[in-house]
Amino acid sequence: MKKGILLCFCVIWCIVCCRAEEGMWIPMLLKKYNIEDMQKKGFKLTAEDIYAINRASLKDAVVGLGREGRPFQHFCTGGLISAEGLVVTNHHCAFDMIQKHSSLEKNYLRDGFWAKGRHEELANPGITASVLVRMEDVTGKIQAALSENMPEKRRNAVIDSVCKVLEQAAVAGTDLSANIKPYFNGNQFFMSVFRIYKDVRLVAAPPSAIGNFGGDTDNWTWPRHTGDFSVLRIYAGENNEPAAYSEKNKPYRPAAFSKIYAGGLTEGDFTMVFGYPGTTNEYLPSYAVDQLVELENPHKIAIRTAKLNIIKAAMNSSDLLRIKYASKAAGVANAWKKWQGESKGLKRFKTVENKRMLEEKFQVWAAGKPEYAGLIDRYKALYDKRKELMLADIYLGEAGRRGAELMNFALSAYTYAQRYKTQTDKAGVQEDFRNYATAFFKDYDAEVDKTILIEMLRLYNENVPSEWVPEGVAEAAEGKGITLFAEEMFRKSVFTDPDRTFSFIDRLDSKSVSKVSRDPAYLLINSIVGFSREKVLSPLNQINREIQQLNRLWLAGLMEMESDKVFYPDA
Repeated sequence: MKKGILLCFCVIWCIVCCRAEEGMWIPMLLKKYNIEDMQKKGFKLTAEDIYAINRASLKDAVVGLGREGRPFQHFCTGGLISAEGLVVTNHHCAFDMIQKHSSLEKNYLRDGFWAKGRHEELANPGITASVLVRMEDVTGKIQAALSENMPEKRRNAVIDSVCKVLEQAAVAGTDLSANIKPYFNGNQFFMSVFRIYKDVRLVAAPPSAIGNFGGDTDNWTWPRHTGDFSVLRIYAGENNEPAAYSEKNKPYRPAAFSKIYAGGLTEGDFTMVFGYPGTTNEYLPSYAVDQLVELENPHKIAIRTAKLNIIKAAMNSSDLLRIKYASKAAGVANAWKKWQGESKGLKRFKTVENKRMLEEKFQVWAAGKPEYAGLIDRYKALYDKRKELMLADIYLGEAGRRGAELMNFALSAYTYAQRYKTQTDKAGVQEDFRNYATAFFKDYDAEVDKTILIEMLRLYNENVPSEWVPEGVAEAAEGKGITLFAEEMFRKSVFTDPDRTFSFIDRLDSKSVSKVSRDPAYLLINSIVGFSREKVLSPLNQINREIQQLNRLWLAGLMEMESDKVFYPDA
């Protein structure tokens, strides 16, 4: 999912009547497009107070939380609130960190956690905090490498190549990292340069009874009456630069941090939010929205509902399982809740109907303009063609790779076995595999996972046309039936039991790849992945590339047709 740094001022209250103006704005463009209007509505700072390169500004007090390996995919925003690296973020943003540190003896999920000194702050390997250094519009540099009639696949490859060169050049000789993202359906490109800190520690979190009061899923429902907060601290190396975790690291000294105003708010005060939201899809055509509401979301919701029901039943049966599956349940429920609200809102506001009216208006306006000829009809044909492929892809992902945890573990085991066979550092591969398995089994229960697999296989076979069901999934429903199939798999697989798994790791040799390839868990997931690769991904990707091309043209036409309206970034 594309993500970029955006400024979103989400609610502006007027004294006479309540009115909200919503939009997501790019920080570096505030001075050019937005600041004058913001100041008329009560904003008391300048554009440079929000975003400046050569002096401290609000951008220096806002961090994007990510994970090593994908630090630009910010899963949450945090705000620096002290000169010593303290960051306040949501309880649900730190939930996975809290869970990983919890046990029956130290149940921080239930009881909360409060470090009484820095020596008690808890490290979170893999968590990163990104501080924005600067942004740059690189649209011209990228478009210079493109030609008008370039095939979409080639176009994407060229863009990726140019972006890589630009990103590397922007940070050469520094400890910075750069990332380029497309905006406005790929009509514009912005590069964000970050300083990414890799030592982020948990400082404080309230009990879940406060932080997740009422058991609501994540932050999709408003108003919320929860103490939805937690506190982290960023640590840095000797020169305040990013460094791997070390007891010698010192608290990060930010260029700016936010101070809490105790004076309260009054009606009419200007309000804005500065952070790292997810991608928006405001400019989808009606056919995409219709497919989302009628096909994609219902099936994804049904699959995750079944999975959540199993997980919640397990959590209610045991305090240990409650700890093990708390973060997993939250992860499954996050998008599940979002999809439900998304569908409800799209139906309530008659989004499909409104978009069709806009498309009819567009067709009238586009008459006589050859560059837009047949655009809406092409959209319809592509989404009709995409429908069955999307259904297959949903089940391959939601009920397949992201269904039972055993599936991905078996795939990973095959990868480690291959690495052992081909790499010279055999001991290093074994150690990596052992660490991966240790983390996996810490929060794993085979009985729960087996129940999930049974339900995923049932849903797969009942809801997907037979021609879109992988051979391994179809075989599970034949003969003895799904339940016995799953029980036999869990009994025979090496990777459902920690003792068998660690024994396998200790005995890794050149024949281990062959051993994994015969494991029943690997046979099933390989059937799913192979089917996806051979039957679904290639045609689906081709259709999506054609849709991507239409999206650029569609938005360019809309902006030309409605030049007097404001268009918000879609990233």
